[in-house]
Amino acid sequence: MRMKAKNYSISELVRDPSQLFFLMLGIFTIGIIPSFTLGCINFIKITEKEKPKGYELPRFSNLKLALVFALLFALLEVLFCKGFTSYFNKICRE
Repeated sequence: MRMKAKNYSISELVRDPSQLFFLMLGIFTIGIIPSFTLGCINFIKITEKEKPKGYELPRFSNLKLALVFALLFALLEVLFCKGFTSYFNKICRE
């Protein structure tokens, strides 16, 4: 049985302490994104200047193999979930 998601109004968020906490946490997280991004850009510039001669810093293109396997495992997870759900429903009925 699926539960329906409840839509909260702003007044309900302010009254409920846990919802207010997560609202404030979300606003804080979105608020620090620009400064975090700027800090990362500055860090990359500094490491480019201070790297030893002949050393090549890793590039995003080096992640190609990891990305291919991440996509492969995501596809396998979807296929196995669809393929084995009916099999395991006979064994485990929750």
